[in-house]
Amino acid sequence: MRHAVLFAAVDNLPVGENLQICAPHQPEPLFAHLQNSEQHYRVETLEAGPIDWRYRVTRLA
Repeated sequence: MRHAVLFAAVDNLPVGENLQICAPHQPEPLFAHLQNSEQHYRVETLEAGPIDWRYRVTRLA
C-alpha cells in the first residue's frame, strides 16, 4: 500500500514541484517506477544511509 501512495504522489506532482522521500532502505521500486514513467524527473540524493535514505524528486515535464 505504501508504494501505491508514493507512486500516486509522484505521478501527481505539478511540473517544477518536488517532494522529499525518506526511507529505511533504497527505494528501488520507486526508481523503477520513475524510469518507466512517461513523465521526466530529477532525483537528488540528500542522504545515503546507513540508517536513512533521503531523496528529492522533482518533476521536470
